[in-house]
Amino acid sequence: MSAILIIGLRVEPFFTSGGRQIGSLRKLNPDPIVEINTLTAKDLGIKDGGWVG
Repeated sequence: MSAILIIGLRVEPFFTSGGRQIGSLRKLNPDPIVEINTLTAKDLGIKDGGWVG
């Protein structure tokens, strides 16, 4: 299986990486998110809402 990695998702409060360090913004979205194709996630054993590392 081949995978395509696209990085550069811009979440509104964290449009630049420096925003991740602003406490009031971090409370809105405390954890980084991953968006992945459903079939790819299943192939990799990643469950919806699960943690990846």
